[in-house]
Amino acid sequence: MTLDDFLPYVLPYANGCPGIVANLHTRLAIIELCQKAMIWREYQTAIEAVALQTAYAYTPAANQQVCTLLSVTLDGVDVQVVDPVTGGILDTECYTGPYAYGKFTGFELRPAQTAGLDIVTYATVAPSLAATTVPDALGKYVEGIANGALARILAAKDKSYSDGVGAIRCQSLWDDAIASAKGDALTGFARTTIRTAQVRF
Repeated sequence: MTLDDFLPYVLPYANGCPGIVANLHTRLAIIELCQKAMIWREYQTAIEAVALQTAYAYTPAANQQVCTLLSVTLDGVDVQVVDPVTGGILDTECYTGPYAYGKFTGFELRPAQTAGLDIVTYATVAPSLAATTVPDALGKYVEGIANGALARILAAKDKSYSDGVGAIRCQSLWDDAIASAKGDALTGFARTTIRTAQVRF
């Protein structure tokens, strides 16, 4: 799907809103949905461990960003993933068992490993700010995403399309859509892709 596919669900309810503004807020709504509901999950391309190195960058596909690290395998063996706060505590305590935790742009894998071992991360992802397309599976949430975009658009001040009451109504529908998507993710609907090479989604 392209961002333009969402315009028929947005523009009729924001009279006078430019398409470029609608696309921006649609993209932001999709990113918010992916971050909060964790509905889109992917394995990232394998990378090789580097001797004496513990910090690694994520390897998302083009026009993707990683939101939350879910699991890590090292040479095919699962590594315990902890939250960043717990990871910092384990770092301070010089914990010797293998563990990993996510950061904003990458992740820590401790302790340092033998060079050449395959590291594969599995994470929730979202479109980047430059993305113009999203997976077709997100079409299930097109009306919810449109409400997320409209909640932002209608809340703008002093525009021909400003509508405070409409913004509040759309925000309520958007909150419900996020909650529903969270339920889908917990029951296994979340889109999972195993990828062996960088691809555009």
